[in-house]
Amino acid sequence: MRWGHLPAGGWGPSATDDKPAVGPSCPSAGKEGACSNAARPAGIVRQALRHYDTSGVLTPALVDPDSGYRYYRRDQLDSARLVRALRQLDVPIDEVRDLMASHAAGRDIAGPVLARLAAAELRLEVQRALVRNLLHRHTEGDELTSSPS
Repeated sequence: MRWGHLPAGGWGPSATDDKPAVGPSCPSAGKEGACSNAARPAGIVRQALRHYDTSGVLTPALVDPDSGYRYYRRDQLDSARLVRALRQLDVPIDEVRDLMASHAAGRDIAGPVLARLAAAELRLEVQRALVRNLLHRHTEGDELTSSPS
């Protein structure tokens, strides 16, 4: 599997896929910049990696008990990108956790993702109809007022 360009210093102490190789990342205290070494290639901000870990969505391969650094295997990079994509689709973190578990178990997640897309498209069409209605009312001279709550 190709990983493209990695930041200077690589992803951590190992270059093999069976040992932690992504990190050091996300210390629990101090050295704020260290997290970006793992986050940058996946297009994720370091705070998101911490959140994904504490939410059980993307657990590091190793957490150093002394420094709190999180280390990720190279094969977790694709998972990190999938998590990022799901979050960009506004999938709630609990649902992302479920989808990632399904994906890790080898189940296809395309169906649930497509269902989410269909629901989003329906919401967008309803919003478009509302905007068209409001614009029509506005051009007809009707007063645009909000209804009392």
